[in-house]
Order: sequence, then C-alpha cells, then structure tokens
Amino acid sequence: MNTEKDDQGLPAEGRNSLRGRRCLVFLLAVPLLLFLLSVVALVLSLTLLKPRDPTVSVASATLSGISPQVTLFPVLKIELNVTLNIILLIHNRNHFSFRHGPGKSIVLYRGGQVGEAELLPGEIPARKSAEMPCRLMLEVDKVMAEDVASLVRDVLGGEVVVKSRTSIPGRVRLWKVLRRHVVATSECQYTIGVPAMTIQSQDCKYETKF
Repeated sequence: MNTEKDDQGLPAEGRNSLRGRRCLVFLLAVPLLLFLLSVVALVLSLTLLKPRDPTVSVASATLSGISPQVTLFPVLKIELNVTLNIILLIHNRNHFSFRHGPGKSIVLYRGGQVGEAELLPGEIPARKSAEMPCRLMLEVDKVMAEDVASLVRDVLGGEVVVKSRTSIPGRVRLWKVLRRHVVATSECQYTIGVPAMTIQSQDCKYETKF
C-alpha cells in the first residue's frame, strides 16, 4: 500500500485531516510509551534491581588447643594456648554478584584485643552463600596488665568470656556499571568452659553498614 499516493489522491482538506490525526496519535503514543517505560523501571528498581544488603553470620564456632592453666607458685604464670575456630557464612541476597575485599576479625578480652586474623577477598555469585574460615588465636602476652588478675580469676573460676568482631567490606555490582559499597559486620560473645575447652554459650549480633 502506498500511503503517500493515497494521501495525494485525497482533497487538500482530507489530507490535512489525516495528517492531523497521525500527529495526534504520535503525540499521545510518545507520552504513553514513556509512562510505560517509567513504570517498568520503577517495578524493576523495587524488585529485581533493588540492592539488598549482604549478611555475615557465624555458622559454627569451636575451640582447639590446650586448656588454660594457672601456676601461682613460685611465680604467677598463665599458660594460654587456645584457638577460636569460626566458620563465617556470607549470604548474597542480590541478583548480582557481591565482591568483598580483605576482611578482618579480632578477638577481645575485657575490651582489649588479644588476637586477630585476616580474611581473604573473594566474590560471591548472585543469590548464593559462601563459607569463610577464620582462626583466632588468643595470645596471653597481649592481655593488658590490669586484666591479668581478672584472667586468673576467670580461669580458676572455670569460665573465660571473650568477644569477636568481624568486618568484611565489599560492593554489589549492577551490570558492571552501578556499585553499592557495604560493610558486613558481626559481633559475638563466647563463654569458654575451662578446663573442658568447650563453648558454653554464644551470642551474636549482625549488621550491614554503608
């Protein structure tokens, strides 16, 4: 069908009317198309494309080493050879990959740092989880001088309470164009039974910071 020839076969008034209707349809179609595209973009941003915070949690925690010992005579001596073995579980809830950089985990006794461990970087695929091992060795020589007496009492009393803090920075990539930087953190308190060398209780809190 040759529209141009058909238009030429019409009277001038008819041609103007036809062109007017076409312009009207075009003017109505463009805003409608833009509106539909905006609705689709809004739905995607609220569902599929909405960034979700990656989370880190403690899957398991065990102890290894030798039970702490205290010698009172002739010289006060504390033997501490304990390693806290933690399996961290990082869950990526996004529809896009989560790449995390080197992380860090520390262990504290009465607020003072007595051990630390570096966590390797990596990448977690969309909607997947990955385990990350972390070995924290408690170093007695890092116990603050004012806390030595408390450590002796705790060991003799059969319970030593320590805390671990873990920080894993990373970013969520959206089609390699948009990036959202996040830091997944966890803080746990462990009660270690002495001399049984068992974790009697565990209390953890998790958070994601921007």
